[in-house]
Parts: sequence; C-alpha cells; structure tokens
Amino acid sequence: MSDSPDPAPPQDPAPLRPPAAGRRRASAASRTARTDGNLREAPAPVDARAPLAAPAGRVDLTVDGMHCASCVARVERALRAVPGVETASVNLPARRAVAAGRADPAALVAALTAAGY
Repeated sequence: MSDSPDPAPPQDPAPLRPPAAGRRRASAASRTARTDGNLREAPAPVDARAPLAAPAGRVDLTVDGMHCASCVARVERALRAVPGVETASVNLPARRAVAAGRADPAALVAALTAAGY
C-alpha cells in the first residue's frame, strides 16, 4: 500500500452545452414544428381531390445596362410595379431578372424599357 492519495479523475476539457436556438432544424417528416420554443401540431394534409390554384408563372429576363446596386433596385421596383407581379429579383453579375406572378411578359419588357433598360 502506498501513502499517496488517489489521483483525481480526468476532467472533460469542454463541458457539453445545448445547441443554440437558431441552429435547430426541423425535419420535413416530423409531425410537429418548433417555433419560438413552443411545439405545435403540423398542418393537416391537403385533400388530393380539392382543386388547386394555378401556379404563379415565372419569367426570366436578360437585362442589359445594369452597373450597380442602384440599377438593381430600379429594375426590381419597375418589375414589382407591373400588375400581377408577386415577387421580383435581380442578379447583377448574371444580368438576369426573375419576375414571379401572373403578369404579362410583354408588360414586364415594357416596364424595363420605360425604366431605361
């Protein structure tokens, strides 16, 4: 027998912490959805026999003459002003604009022409 005391057990260098609230991911197959820390039931399944609304159209446009973020904002604003456009987004490096909704493509081109593009 030795007179020395028992060695202390090794300590964990990093204690475990729960994940941050913003980093949680919910599975699409889960039956519950987590929002703001509260659990709630997933939405009821859609009746397959019910008529569906027509999907919104998507129009891709090539836009020449854009040079900066101000040009991007101007093109997006011109597209959103067209009746029937739900969303509009612009990719400056690719010189592309996408308008989603039920707008007439000719009206979108006319709006961009009126905006100077």
